[in-house]
Amino acid sequence: MVGERTMSSIPRKSVSVPRGNSLLKFGLSILTVLALSACGGHDKEGGEKAENAAEHKVAHAEMSPREARNFQIIQVRLDDKPGSVPLGGTVVSRNETSLKAQMPGRVVFIAGEEGTKLEPDQVIVALDDEGLLAKRKSALAQLDRALSAVRAARIQYTDTIYNDGVQTRGGMGLPSMFDHMFTKNAGDMMGVGDPDMDRYAQIQAARSAAEQADAAVVQAQAALDEIETMLRDKQTLSPGNVVILEKYIELGDSVMPGQPLVKVGDVSKLQVRVNLPSGMIKSIKKGMKLPVTLGTNGTVIQGEVERIYPSADPVSHTVTVKISIPSNAPAAPGMYVTVSIPEAGKGGRALPVIPARAVVWRGSQSAIFVVNRENRTEMRMVRVGKNRGGLVKVLSGLRPGERVIANPTPTLTSGVQILQGSPPGGQRSSADRARGAYYRGRPENVSYSNRRSY
Repeated sequence: MVGERTMSSIPRKSVSVPRGNSLLKFGLSILTVLALSACGGHDKEGGEKAENAAEHKVAHAEMSPREARNFQIIQVRLDDKPGSVPLGGTVVSRNETSLKAQMPGRVVFIAGEEGTKLEPDQVIVALDDEGLLAKRKSALAQLDRALSAVRAARIQYTDTIYNDGVQTRGGMGLPSMFDHMFTKNAGDMMGVGDPDMDRYAQIQAARSAAEQADAAVVQAQAALDEIETMLRDKQTLSPGNVVILEKYIELGDSVMPGQPLVKVGDVSKLQVRVNLPSGMIKSIKKGMKLPVTLGTNGTVIQGEVERIYPSADPVSHTVTVKISIPSNAPAAPGMYVTVSIPEAGKGGRALPVIPARAVVWRGSQSAIFVVNRENRTEMRMVRVGKNRGGLVKVLSGLRPGERVIANPTPTLTSGVQILQGSPPGGQRSSADRARGAYYRGRPENVSYSNRRSY
């Protein structure tokens, strides 16, 4: 057939067989070709395995030997051993209050610096009042004018009542006498007008003028009282026998309404203010005796729970408690103290406990890393007690049964995915098989194991 060539028609070339070393090289080349041909049917499967192996290799190559470590996941449990939790508090005066400006103005007087003792109703801060004093003079003039109008209106009203409705005119007395004796009587006989109605109208008009004059006096007095109130608001008075604790302004400063001026308080009666986690509020009650450790020299005194606030702070979820301390205690407002709160008193509850190394610090805030239901890390701010034997009790922010990373790295962040099971592609190292868990991600995102409870 035209265009077709058979194998017999293809010219053959003679192949010379090498000898010696050339023969050995030729044999190796033949074996390599045969090996590649034998693997030709498994190219797809081998490629997938190679790709998975490469992926596994890259995942582990991201971690240096120093960075690679195991994350230890623990399940939070409650500590059923009774004890006490030390909470930090602050010494405050019993009648401590912050005084604020009621009027705008410039500061022209301050009673003293911090520590100055004040008597009741003593002026602490005064603002300039030149403008109000001018308005006060104007209001006084308006009041005097209104009082004069009242006197004139009352005289007119009295005259209208007792003058029998006859208008007095000037002259030698004859015109007035003529009107009184002839005009009124002639009008009555002729039936002109209604004398009784006219007299009633005159009396009502005089009464209305007197009442309007009285209203003007009230209005002028109200304006004066308003200015007097504003003048009083220009001065901040002492609420009692107190001491200036803090001063927020200086002479010459301009202040606005609501701006803090000074903080005062009665230092003869001191209290300790502590924010108690809402979960521990049932551990105390009013009148309970609690040990208070002063931060200066470690002196321990007995305090008494005096007040428990009825509601918790919506942000920190803590309840403010005030504890009274003896008047002779070596303490001062602003001093740091430690109050020992029973963990599980009558009606109280146990607290979660975790290893101290599970707590990380972000500035002055303590936090932990929780593994949520999606197996992602979640940083959560908590409040913890003291380190006792490598364990700390969580006062707020953690529930029993939650999973916590016991040994977080300094660079660990929230949102890191934790994958359980084998690595991708089925490739699993001997270390992974021993740990039974796999973790893929950034350098700190490595495998974890040894899950246990504390």
